[in-house]
Amino acid sequence: MPPDPSLTSYADALAAVLAEAGRLGPETIAGADAPGRILAQDLVAPFDLPRFDNTAVDGYAIHAADVERANRDGGADLSLGMIVPAGEALRGRELTPGLAARVLTGSPLPAGTAAVVMQEDVEPRGEILRLSPGISPGQCIRRQGEEFRRGDLVARRTQPLTPPLCALAATLGLAQISVARAPRVGLLVTGSELIAPGQPLGDAQIYESNGAGLAAALRLAGLASLDVRSVPDTLAPTVAALAALLDAHDVVITSGGVSVGAYDAVKEALQQLGVERRLWRVAIKPGKPFFFGVRERAGHQTAVFGLPGNPLSALVTFSVFAFPDPEDRRPPRVRAGHAHVRCGRMARDSARPARVAHARQLRAGARPRPFPRRPRNARRRPVHRVSISPVERSGSALIPTRNPGLSTDLDAIHDHNAALEGFCWPAECRPSSRNSRTGRSRSLHFNQTVLLTN
Repeated sequence: MPPDPSLTSYADALAAVLAEAGRLGPETIAGADAPGRILAQDLVAPFDLPRFDNTAVDGYAIHAADVERANRDGGADLSLGMIVPAGEALRGRELTPGLAARVLTGSPLPAGTAAVVMQEDVEPRGEILRLSPGISPGQCIRRQGEEFRRGDLVARRTQPLTPPLCALAATLGLAQISVARAPRVGLLVTGSELIAPGQPLGDAQIYESNGAGLAAALRLAGLASLDVRSVPDTLAPTVAALAALLDAHDVVITSGGVSVGAYDAVKEALQQLGVERRLWRVAIKPGKPFFFGVRERAGHQTAVFGLPGNPLSALVTFSVFAFPDPEDRRPPRVRAGHAHVRCGRMARDSARPARVAHARQLRAGARPRPFPRRPRNARRRPVHRVSISPVERSGSALIPTRNPGLSTDLDAIHDHNAALEGFCWPAECRPSSRNSRTGRSRSLHFNQTVLLTN
C-alpha cells in the first residue's frame, strides 16, 4: 500500500513543532518553589565553599608538631586546651603544641590545626588525651574553598532545579532564584458524550478521562497551574472557550474535534480565531489526526496542539510532540528491517528477553530452537512500537517506516545492537514492557519506547 502523500512525516512534524519553540522570559521565585523549574541564569558562588576550614567529624584538632610526635614515638599525650562548638566564632584563638581542641562536626578550626582525630581514636586518661600513631596530616578537615571558590560557576542556565541543586542554592544563600517562566497552559476537552467523573451517567454518556490524563502529564512536567475546560461538540461554545484560552495562555492543548467527523468543530473554531495551521495529520498510528498551529497577536504567540480524542492517541501525541524528551534528538537507526527511535529512555535492552532465553537453552545443554523467520513472500510494513508507562499495556504507537525521517542513518548497521542481527523474535520472546520471566511490569519512563521490527 503506497504511503499517503497528504500525511506529514513524523520527523517533519516534530521539526515543525520545534521550529516554533521560543524562550519565555525569566521570573524570580522563592527557593522553596524552585524544584522542577529551569534556571534562567548561571549560578555563581558568591563566596568560598566551605567558607572556612572546619572539621568533618566529632573529634580533636591537633597541631602539626603533635602529629609528627605521635607518628614518630608510637603515640603522644595531649591536654585539652579548648572546646569549639559548631557555630561559635574563634575570635583569634590559636592551637599550640601539646594542646588539643575539642571540635564538633562543622566547627571552625583554630589556627595551627594540622589534623582532626576522630573521638573514637583518642583514649581519654583523666585530663590527658592519648593519641595513637598513624595520623595523616590534613585528615578529617574540610578546607576553605575546596568545593567552590568565589566566582566559580556552580550551575549553568537551562539546568533543571533538582533537589540537590535546590539545596546547593540554599547553601549559597539564595532565597530567590531566577528561573524560566513556566508556560501558561490551557486545556480544552471536547465531546458531547462526556461527563465529569462522579456525576451520574446518562444514556450514551461516558466519563471524561482525557482531561485527567493530560493534566496529570502536565503536572508531572512541572506545570502545577492549569486551566482545564470542557465543551460539547458544537461550534459556538468551542469558539468561545478557545478565544478565552488563546488570549490568556502561551500553550493551548485540545482533546478531540480535530479529525474529519461531522461534529469535529475544533479546526473550524481555530481558523475563525486566526490560528495559522502548521500541520494536520501525521504518519503515525495512533495519533494521525494531530494538529499543530500558532496564533500571533499583539506580540504574543500562542502554540496550539490539537490532540485526537482517543485517550491513548492523546497521550502518545502529547508525549512525542507537545512535550518531547529534550535530551534525545538523535536520528533513528534503521538496519535490515529494524530500527530504534527513542522518545524517552529505555529502561532495559529490548533484545534481552530473546538473548536470555537463547542462553538458558545453551546452558541447559539443549539444542536451541531456531528463531522462526517469516516466509519471503510474506510482506508487512515495519512499525515502531511505542509503549507509554501511564497507560502500560493498553496500546502501542505505530510509526510507518516509509517516513523519510526514518531512513537518515542506514549506515548505522555496523554499530547497531548485534543481538538484532539475523533473526526474528520468537513469539514467546518478543520484547515488551513486561518482564519475560516474572510477568511484572518494568519500570519505564513516561516517554517510553520504540522498537521497529518486521
